[in-house]
Amino acid sequence: ETSGRLGDAAEQTLERILLAARQRDYPVVTVIGHTDTLGPRTANEQVGLRRAQSVAELLRQQGLEAMELRVESHGERNLLVTTPDATTEPRNRRVEVLVR
Repeated sequence: ETSGRLGDAAEQTLERILLAARQRDYPVVTVIGHTDTLGPRTANEQVGLRRAQSVAELLRQQGLEAMELRVESHGERNLLVTTPDATTEPRNRRVEVLVR
């Protein structure tokens, strides 16, 4: 959500992530924060990192047990929707979680 709180779909996704991690013997979880192209690239790296850290903390609070938990930012790299620089695109403001 724009407010920073998780919507219902995101809450359900967290549950699926936790289930996926529990189904592996030694899960490695990578949480990657993304942004749109609005703002300076360096600031977007930090925004993406804070976004990823927030989700990683939610996963920990909900009982994530992982052999390794990685938190990264791609900032405005790897856009979901390609846009020109300095463009607001809510679909690019996201967090990806990989469970291996």
